[in-house]
Amino acid sequence: MALRDVVEAAYRKQIEVFKASPEVRALLEGHASRAVYDAFLEALARTHFASGQYLGFLYAVAPPGSVERVKHNLLEELGLDAHEGEAHGQLLEVLLRGAGLGERIPELRARAAESIRERAEEPILYGTLREIGFAALVEISAFEWLLAHTASEFANALERHRGLARADLLWFTHHSEVDLRHAEEAVDTICDYADHHRLQGDHAETLVDATLRENVFLRRYFSVQAAARAGGMIS
Repeated sequence: MALRDVVEAAYRKQIEVFKASPEVRALLEGHASRAVYDAFLEALARTHFASGQYLGFLYAVAPPGSVERVKHNLLEELGLDAHEGEAHGQLLEVLLRGAGLGERIPELRARAAESIRERAEEPILYGTLREIGFAALVEISAFEWLLAHTASEFANALERHRGLARADLLWFTHHSEVDLRHAEEAVDTICDYADHHRLQGDHAETLVDATLRENVFLRRYFSVQAAARAGGMIS
């Protein structure tokens, strides 16, 4: 199977498992308590406040043919692209303030920064930077796919069941508008990276499987336990 097909199939499965989980179904269907919605919003912010730094790493390892599109994505994330609006982190702050969680912003930004340190201290599973860069591309790009396919659904659920105004949901609506393109470009970059570094066949497929061995969305937005419970649904 071509690498593009392997990656896209893995992403579709990750999203399928994520949306089938009881945690996500409760949010989307309006069965969750306000505290659960707020915990989700905080986890979302804690995860994505660090997005600029993760994209900066991807820019550092991007193959020559993908440098410009990764750069564009990074500048857009930081609000430095001439054709885009606010930085995505600022849109997350709008979301949190709209939910009445504005006082939590400094702590959530600090925890996002702490998550970078924690990732740097994790044991290295791969033999070279080539494999580390590939795994980072696969995992970070998975979130582009998730947002491309679910951002509108989450925005609607938060408006309907959590009472947020559409103006507070720009982080979600922005991603629903632009991430279909970003999702396609992300897979282009993964394939370019594999070609450039001669990561082919079973080796590349094994790295994809190892990177997505658990549901990365449930782990980041809910808990390690939620990701572990979903493990049996992934195979």
